[in-house]
Amino acid sequence: MDKPYYLRAYGMMEGTFIRIAGVTRNAEPYIIKELQLEGTNKSYDATQVAEEEASAQEINALRDRMYQHALSLCKNDDQRRSQKKVTASQLAQWRILVHFQDKYYPTYAWKLLTGDIDELFPDAFIQLAAFKGTTRAVFRDRQETKGPIDQQIEDAMVFVKKHINLGSRIADVYREDIYELPLDSVRELISNAVCHRSYLSPGSIQVAIYDDRLEVTSAGRLSPDLTIDQLIEGNSRVRNIAIGAAFQYMHIIEKWGRGIPRVFEDARMYGLGDPEIKDFGTSFRVSMYRKPFETDPFRVVIPSETPIGNHKNVLSVNDSQNSTQNDSQNGIQNDTSKTILLLK
Repeated sequence: MDKPYYLRAYGMMEGTFIRIAGVTRNAEPYIIKELQLEGTNKSYDATQVAEEEASAQEINALRDRMYQHALSLCKNDDQRRSQKKVTASQLAQWRILVHFQDKYYPTYAWKLLTGDIDELFPDAFIQLAAFKGTTRAVFRDRQETKGPIDQQIEDAMVFVKKHINLGSRIADVYREDIYELPLDSVRELISNAVCHRSYLSPGSIQVAIYDDRLEVTSAGRLSPDLTIDQLIEGNSRVRNIAIGAAFQYMHIIEKWGRGIPRVFEDARMYGLGDPEIKDFGTSFRVSMYRKPFETDPFRVVIPSETPIGNHKNVLSVNDSQNSTQNDSQNGIQNDTSKTILLLK
């Protein structure tokens, strides 16, 4: 029997029930649609949009933009040199387009990647907010980011960096910026929310910054094939296969489910403790906790109070001591700006 399972006497729409937070209730129409897709092993984002045709100009524009985004996220020159521009055939293979009789037709993934979402996906945007204190009572700042979903991630990262603490140190002749949270992990959380959310579910993605934590909340249920413990262990399931393929090409997400385990590793390395994952039944949230900085009267972060770990962007006490010792041995007068973090 295919999903959804329902009481035949009531019909599919009235006889389908789900259990959320210990309460059994009638399934909403969008959840029934999700269950139907799960039952046929289909991905909603790979569904063709009516008979609308994608022009060669529109296809080339998306190819160029995806290529430039991929280049911007390459980690080194070798990766940049080997990066190839995606072809229309690849877009069809990934189900971003449907190829039929020498014509290309867009899928929902195409709409989301090109930012043509106002009518089809009115909730496909990210709500960004910074709050005073540890509750949602008082806003410091708020913003909504719309447009192509991959660009929404970049806009969200700009907002996050604006509202978390930034320190710096002088290494040789260079100034090194050091954020209080591991930015790669923050990007991973936001990217996962955009890639794996249900685009059938009402509600937008929310990124909320409090004095003690950063929260990323994604619309839609956690996949029934996964538990929170399995996620932490590195198991994954791509809800949106076309978007997932595009994000892998652009280096936005990994292929092997390493994202969440790496978030936990980075949090521990920064001395932040383990992130918290909550499944609310119709939404999903990951919280990364912030570590308060101890500062002197000039708002200079005290090095001994900064996170200590192996991360390249973290200055440890041993780094400071070794730098001082090496300078002394080489007859160089020690400059305290090399061993402190300046808080912006």
